[in-house]
Amino acid sequence: MVVEGFNKLKLKDAEVQKLFTSHLQQLKKVRHGVYHFIVEPSPSLSSMIDNLNWAEELHEAIGLFLAEVVFRKAHVEKIMELRKTKR
Repeated sequence: MVVEGFNKLKLKDAEVQKLFTSHLQQLKKVRHGVYHFIVEPSPSLSSMIDNLNWAEELHEAIGLFLAEVVFRKAHVEKIMELRKTKR
């Protein structure tokens, strides 16, 4: 899961953490339901997949976090480059 990687990298964002922790068990159930063969999907899996609106919010929160990280990194690199040219 992307969020497991997010946590392993020790990235911190309040919105991502809130959405992830409140839906961790549901994420795991969906992942297992999708990646493990089952003859007939259980009704609970179908209903879980139908109710994934929060996953869109999580996706957006991770995207916003990463965009901010990239913006900050680019800004710092630009400052460092300007300092080099002034020497």
